[in-house]
Amino acid sequence: MVVVRRVDGLDLTDRLRGACLRIARDALDQGIRGAVVKSRSPSCATDGAPVFPEQGGSPRLDGVGFLVQALRELAPDLPVIDETAFDCLEKICRPFRLVTALPLSPPPCV
Repeated sequence: MVVVRRVDGLDLTDRLRGACLRIARDALDQGIRGAVVKSRSPSCATDGAPVFPEQGGSPRLDGVGFLVQALRELAPDLPVIDETAFDCLEKICRPFRLVTALPLSPPPCV
């Protein structure tokens, strides 16, 4: 994946890759146990970052952000998710919250 500034065509790939590698190392040095990143971002996506063809046209949505690449390289077992995972968790957890909100014993019969 190559990151190019639209305004002037400046290739920012090496700068972004280097910054993400430093951030990943710093985070791991601080003892992180997992990461939540921004979906579809060229710097952070776990997958689905837009990758535009050099000749133009519609992007493919299969890129992995540089920060995630660095984290996976440096700490392959580190859990890394994007914020869309919380949508799934909300759907999964909602029925359990409803069940736990019910009274523990049935109401007295009248």
